[in-house]
Amino acid sequence: MRFKRLRVLAAGVAAFLVGVPLTERAFGQAFDIVEASIELGLAIADSARLS
Repeated sequence: MRFKRLRVLAAGVAAFLVGVPLTERAFGQAFDIVEASIELGLAIADSARLS
């Protein structure tokens, strides 16, 4: 039983170590998408105002 608990713990640690960089990358990409959307919205508003 102790060996099984150790394997579950090791699997959890491995999943955490793999997931942390992926989460960081996903949040970084989400921020870039939001920033680009805001810039596009502002550009469209400026274009409509100048027309």
